[in-house]
Amino acid sequence: MTDITEIMARALWPLQEWGGIEHNAYLAAQAAISALNEAGYVIVPKEPSIEMIAAFWRQKNTGTQEPGLMGPDRDDYSAYRAMIEASKRDE
Repeated sequence: MTDITEIMARALWPLQEWGGIEHNAYLAAQAAISALNEAGYVIVPKEPSIEMIAAFWRQKNTGTQEPGLMGPDRDDYSAYRAMIEASKRDE
């Protein structure tokens, strides 16, 4: 997966009329991502990865992400959180 900060920096780069250095766009992208994270948001891919889907079903079927164990958390909310965590590992 391409680094989301790099993607945002490339989008911001043409907007810099003052002729700033590319690094400034990267810093602006990092700041935007940090602000989203602090507000409780995460950036995930449009299509879930195999790892995200596997994490969802592992959580729904076993109630945990620990191989070979069974846990109590089989609800949709827990499965969603497992997918989010798996998306972070995909980076």
